[in-house]
Amino acid sequence: MRLPPPPLPLPARRSHVTLPSFDSPSELVRVRGARAPPPARVLILPGNPGAAAFYGAFAERLAADLGGADVTVLSLRGHGGLPPGVRAHGHAPLDLAAQVDHAAAALTAMLHGTELGPRCSSPVVVIGHSIGATVAARAVAAVEAASPPTAPTWDSPPSPDGDSEKSPSGRCVAAAVALMPYARFDDGSPVQRRLRRLAAARSVAAAAASALAALPARAQRAALTATAGRAWTCGRAPDALLEFIKCGGAAHALALAADEFRVLRTAPAPAWAPYARLHARLAVIAAPNDAWFPAHHWAECRAAAPRAAFEEIKGVRHDFVTDAAATAATAAAAARLVRGMLA
Repeated sequence: MRLPPPPLPLPARRSHVTLPSFDSPSELVRVRGARAPPPARVLILPGNPGAAAFYGAFAERLAADLGGADVTVLSLRGHGGLPPGVRAHGHAPLDLAAQVDHAAAALTAMLHGTELGPRCSSPVVVIGHSIGATVAARAVAAVEAASPPTAPTWDSPPSPDGDSEKSPSGRCVAAAVALMPYARFDDGSPVQRRLRRLAAARSVAAAAASALAALPARAQRAALTATAGRAWTCGRAPDALLEFIKCGGAAHALALAADEFRVLRTAPAPAWAPYARLHARLAVIAAPNDAWFPAHHWAECRAAAPRAAFEEIKGVRHDFVTDAAATAATAAAAARLVRGMLA
């Protein structure tokens, strides 16, 4: 499938949608396709802290680089803002399994043409960042296991070797991209151990986040720069974080982090199994010296999914959405890999 040249990027817009089995709206950031039908429909699942607002610039660049694709970023449940008049985070924080159910509901809606737009023949692509990659891989597995053979499928001929994972015989997702995936807790990582302790003391951490939200704007930005060790050059990232803190998202993010560490330390199944089942429909993007996707995890993932495409982007960190150049580079790499899988 040959994608057309990229048009000018369209602006990302925030909205809300109530998904089946969920009783209050979930936040979206969406870039509508510049063509009808769009060359692809993309669902992005963010990493923790899980707010879609961080990924607006990434969604815009990705939509343009994919030739006018329709791109939707779905906040993790409870981690994004709610519409005016809806009590902020009135529901309890969700654990990792429930976040997978939330993502699966969104993917099902996209495939069947309900809450996330009309059904069309465009291939569906799922992209996850950090823990969002694990949520995405598990959600795809759940949706495809539940889908009958007549479920919407992507329009591509079978691969020469007859790989059923890359044929139109029942697979609903055409391609998946894991951006610096977090799938297994690493006891040898000081960063992971430190955040695990912070998540265990999340009431204190949430109180500190609330204190930050009460500071004047200039002091807030100075605190963010000091915490990150560098300035955030992606202009939307500081505002997105401050809004996230003000609406109470920190408590949800820390609760999810605590459950991530519990599940990813004790899971009996191989950590990379949900990725491995995607076979040649998977591409993995790594960042150098990443505490959450270190080199030995990269090697494990490659061994589990030998038919996947792997790429390392120099000069990019795990929190790439806070940096304008890293956002552009990651979007370009993801788009190129997606085009290869859709070809």
